[in-house]
Amino acid sequence: MDFIIDIIKKIVGLFTGK
Repeated sequence: MDFIIDIIKKIVGLFTGK
């Protein structure tokens, strides 16, 4: 389930990048 971690990191990046 590495793809799930990648997606989560992308979503988190959007929040942290805000």
